[in-house]
Amino acid sequence: MEHQNIIFQRQRNFGEIFNATFGFVRQEFSKFMRSLIYFSGPFILMGTMFFGYSQISMFAIFDDANISEFAGSYMFGAIFMFLAFTMLIDTVLAYVDIYNLKGANNFEIEDVWKIVRKNFFKVLGTNILLTLIYVPIFAISILMLGIPIIYVSVVTLFIYPIQYFEGLSFGNAFSKSFKLVKNRWFFTFGLILVCGLVLNFLTSAASLPLSIISGAVSYGLGVEDGEGYMKIGLIVYYALAIISTYILISVIYLTVIVNYFNLIEEKEHRYLFKKIEEI
Repeated sequence: MEHQNIIFQRQRNFGEIFNATFGFVRQEFSKFMRSLIYFSGPFILMGTMFFGYSQISMFAIFDDANISEFAGSYMFGAIFMFLAFTMLIDTVLAYVDIYNLKGANNFEIEDVWKIVRKNFFKVLGTNILLTLIYVPIFAISILMLGIPIIYVSVVTLFIYPIQYFEGLSFGNAFSKSFKLVKNRWFFTFGLILVCGLVLNFLTSAASLPLSIISGAVSYGLGVEDGEGYMKIGLIVYYALAIISTYILISVIYLTVIVNYFNLIEEKEHRYLFKKIEEI
């Protein structure tokens, strides 16, 4: 049976949002994943290398030289991962944007790249501004069971798609994100929580065999002989964990985008009015 192409501009219930998200991943899997790898992959690779080196430095952390190496490699790893996250969000949004404009199978990865390149600094600026907002809220949240940062994180989820698909400034997108989430905060939070739990279970199950093999090899060789293998195993495991996390983030953010269009239709009926005008 032939499956219909996913249309984002729809009002959907809780289950239908998940069906649309995973249906889109299944439908566009090859091109979508290649886009993520091509555009986010280099930053993830560099970040993984620096983070991996910082993990090796931890084996002799009490050596002053290793402390500085650990701090330096960790800092560069964090910078590249921040850029990787920016490129990841940019790529997911660009892919959905070109998909909505041209339809399934009517565009190539080069078309996605054009939109990614055009919007990269906008997404980067939004990431920096949100980080500046999140840091003090996170500090306050330590004393309040994390409630403020959880609330603000959910409320600001739609800033990226609002800027991307509606062309609004950060300030206007910030205000509109609050309006979209109004009376739908728990619905949105539930979506992200359930999606995150499901994907985290799947990635954990996938990485478990590697963790067991790495530990068994290190234990079988003994501490001295197995130290080199343990370091290599740690780096490989850490790299796969990072890659899995970023894939998880991309799917979660697809859920956010599907819910964005859902809330737009629910509160503004934009697609419905468009169809009426066409008739």
